Amino acid sequence: MDSVTPADCVTSGPTTVTLNGSFPEKIENLTVNGVVAPQGTWVQTSSAIVITTTPVKTGAVLIQLYNGSIPLLAIQSFICAPAAVTVVVPVVVPSVPTVTTGTIHVIKIVNNTYGGTATPGDFVLSLRHHGTDVVGSPAAGVGGAGRTYILAPGTYVLGEQDSTTFPNYIQKFDIQGTTSQDIVLQAGQDITITQTNSELPPLVAPVTTPTDTPTPPATVTGGTLPKTGSPWFNLLLIGVGAMVVGGLVLGLKRSPKI
Repeated sequence: MDSVTPADCVTSGPTTVTLNGSFPEKIENLTVNGVVAPQGTWVQTSSAIVITTTPVKTGAVLIQLYNGSIPLLAIQSFICAPAAVTVVVPVVVPSVPTVTTGTIHVIKIVNNTYGGTATPGDFVLSLRHHGTDVVGSPAAGVGGAGRTYILAPGTYVLGEQDSTTFPNYIQKFDIQGTTSQDIVLQAGQDITITQTNSELPPLVAPVTTPTDTPTPPATVTGGTLPKTGSPWFNLLLIGVGAMVVGGLVLGLKRSPKI
């Protein structure tokens, strides 16, 4: 049975088509879909004709051989047609972009346990990388979802400036989901940090209870003694002495006779 190679008669660009059959007579003309092929565009053997041509349509291709102006037998007419075309819808796999950054969320929490009025915005936080503040830092604290930083992978440090308005608050630092205190950000990682300030109890002045009650000094009543160095005091002493001595003398003179 006669055949065409390739069977689908490739129709895009110059195509070499082989007609397989029996060709005892010389082929004078050859047409492709009714269009005469130029002389010298085919080679004939007793069992094949090879032609290089560009078919003029994309459907079935009719190749006819002529000996002079008369077509050869119908068996010498060749039809080739493209195979059923299967439409292949390419599956587009979206490219996954290379992740080169990570995310750090900084949440500020304030506990006013003893009636304080501080808010997250009353405290200023600094997020630093190798001692340098990142873009957007330092900044006032934000509650709720916190403040978000998109950063390159690396090690970071979170600090807080001392507040002169609310000095009686103690700080606590926590990275959610880990017990580590190191902020090591990886590409594609999402880290949430909470910085909590809790109000300290108010200071109470200590009450001092004395252990020993001092004895108050004795109160002296009466006249004021004269100065010991005055002449009147010396005369007073001499007078008293004379009186005493005089009394003794008088006593001796009054003793009964034996």
